[in-house]
Amino acid sequence: MHASTGRADYDQSVNLRTLEPGEPIFVIRGRDAVGAEAVRAWANLAAKAGAPIEAVELALQQADRLEAWPDKKKPDGPDLTEGQRKQLRYEHSRRAWDGRAVVETEAGLIVAQLVRRQFTVELQELVIALIRRLQKANLTPLQVNAAHAVLCDLAHFAGVEFKGFMEAAD
Repeated sequence: MHASTGRADYDQSVNLRTLEPGEPIFVIRGRDAVGAEAVRAWANLAAKAGAPIEAVELALQQADRLEAWPDKKKPDGPDLTEGQRKQLRYEHSRRAWDGRAVVETEAGLIVAQLVRRQFTVELQELVIALIRRLQKANLTPLQVNAAHAVLCDLAHFAGVEFKGFMEAAD
């Protein structure tokens, strides 16, 4: 049974009988400069989650073997088209503004918070402009109801008070 590692170049070489069809896995090789640290982090999380100590110890032993591997290199990415790279960068930037991105330093956390704040400010400005524009539009009652429902959700998410189309947006 073939495994899905998230990288097509690895999927051809991974064939574990214990995996469910389509079950995702993540492969860390000995040459990965951050591999041992990643496995130790997993072992720590597994221990906190109540995993059997035997499983934790086996993971830590594997981390030791990863660390001892002589040839190290920084993690690289799979072969992607420029469009795929742009899409993944965009998806990662979305994680940054909603706090799900990996932030390793206090400075990185501050940057992530600033990005989120800037996004919120821009979204507030966009929602206010949209409300004002729709207030001036000649909408049918059905269009008003649909726009009102969407704008209520969007305004709430952006932290903008939306009273309705008849009142100006604050």
